[in-house]
Amino acid sequence: MKTIVMLNDDVVSPKSRARRLNSNLPYSDAAFNQSYDHFLRCAEKKGIEIIIARYTDYSMAKGHVRAGWKLTHGYWEKVGETPVEFVYDKFPALDEKTRAIKENLVERGIGIFNDPSLENFFKDKAATQDIFPDLVPYTLAVNGTSDEMMAAIEEVRGTNLHTDLSTNEIVMKPRRGHSGKGIFVIDDNYDILKSKEWQNYIVQPFLETSDGIPELGITGRHDLRVIIADGKPRQAYLRMPPEGGYISSMDFGGEIQYVNIEQIPSCFLDVVRTVDSELTSCKHKLYSIDMALGKSGKVWMYELNGKPGQVWDPSNPEDIEQTQKLHEIILDTLIKAVNE
Repeated sequence: MKTIVMLNDDVVSPKSRARRLNSNLPYSDAAFNQSYDHFLRCAEKKGIEIIIARYTDYSMAKGHVRAGWKLTHGYWEKVGETPVEFVYDKFPALDEKTRAIKENLVERGIGIFNDPSLENFFKDKAATQDIFPDLVPYTLAVNGTSDEMMAAIEEVRGTNLHTDLSTNEIVMKPRRGHSGKGIFVIDDNYDILKSKEWQNYIVQPFLETSDGIPELGITGRHDLRVIIADGKPRQAYLRMPPEGGYISSMDFGGEIQYVNIEQIPSCFLDVVRTVDSELTSCKHKLYSIDMALGKSGKVWMYELNGKPGQVWDPSNPEDIEQTQKLHEIILDTLIKAVNE
C-alpha cells in the first residue's frame, strides 16, 4: 500500500515559526487535532499510513513534501522530507498555486483523490448549472465591476423563471466558494454592489424552501446534504438556517439534523441518481450534493462538494459519532482509489 499524503491548508507546517512557538500538534484548533487523530487511527487499522502536510510544503522540483505530520503509536510526530506517492486532495479553493501543484502531480503520474478534473467541476458553481440546467437555479457568472454585477442582476430579473424562483431577492455567491462564506442576499438596494469588485461570483434568483420537507418533519428553510461514495448514498443530514436567515452553514448559526438513508424521500434520491449518472469519468469518487424542496414540490440542487467536512463539533455527541462513520466511508473509498 502506498503512503498517502493529505495536502491541505489548515495544518501548520512543522517548520513554521508559529508551530515552533506552539504545542507539538499539527493543527491550532483542538477539534481538528481530535478529529484527524481518529481519522489516522482508522487508517492505521486498515493498513495504510497517511501523512498530513500543508500544501505549500509540497516541492514541485522534487515531488516531495518538505515536512509533515503522522500518528505513531497514538502520538503526533513530525516527519521530514517525504516522497509523494498518492495524494488525498484537501486543497484550499482553486487558485494559481493549487493549480500548479495539481498539474505537477499529474505530470509526475502521482494519483490524486478526487481526480483533479472532477474536483475542479465540483468547485465551479457555474459549471454545475451548465451540466444540470434543470436542477440548479438559473445562474449567471460575473467577473468584473459593480456595474457588471448590476447588469447580471437585472438580466436575472428579466428572465422568465420557474415559479419556485423569486427575483425579489437575489443571491450572490463566490463561484468557487464554500461554507457559506462571501454570500450576499439583496433586494432592491444595490448599495453593497458599489463597495467591491465582483471577481468570480455567480448571481441566482432566490429559491424559497420555507415549506420544508413534510416527509422529514421539516417546516422551514433547509438544505439536505447527501454524501455519495462510489455512486451510493452513504450519509445524509439536514441543515436549517437560523430564524429568518438564508445561510444554513453551521458557521452562520445553522442547525444540523442527521437523516437515515432509508428516510430520504424518493424525489431526492432520484436527483442523486441523475447527478451520479453524469459523473462517469472516474470510477472512485466521493462528493456531496446539497438539495432543497421548492414550494412546487420540485427538488433543486444548490451545489456539489468534493470535500465533505471531516472535523466534528466536540460539543455534539451525535456529530462526533456520525463524523467517525464518515471517516470510515472516506477511507474505504480512498483505499479503492489508491489500489485502482
